[in-house]
Amino acid sequence: MSSNDSPPQKRGGATDAERREQTIGGYETAIGRLQETRVPESRQDALVGACNAVQDSLQADDETVSTDELMILTAVTAEAINDVREAKTVGVEEDLPVGRRHDVGVPTEEYVLTTAEREEALGVLSNLLLLAVDTDSEYSEA
Repeated sequence: MSSNDSPPQKRGGATDAERREQTIGGYETAIGRLQETRVPESRQDALVGACNAVQDSLQADDETVSTDELMILTAVTAEAINDVREAKTVGVEEDLPVGRRHDVGVPTEEYVLTTAEREEALGVLSNLLLLAVDTDSEYSEA
């Protein structure tokens, strides 16, 4: 078998098809984790929608992920990171205001998180940002 007969391999010896499947799985995990975080609902909806758009492109065998889709995902993720950083934080759940809300578009003084919720949300969003940056906009045919 000559070297021209083997499928293309990239990082860690994975073929493009394997990396594509890993990336699809990464977005599935990210969507699940996003839905468990305390990011404002409208941001959460926008993030899940952007993840779904990228995932749909990855799942279509003849499609590549557009750089526009990746830029939208990156921008929405960066905005959500800023929202979480700007949120008021309290140490424990007992200190949370009774009427705290997560359904506002942009956090107001009502957007309050515990320190643990904030750290968890920042971790999920940071991982999503890294996933978006690591997503290839082109995969060769496998």
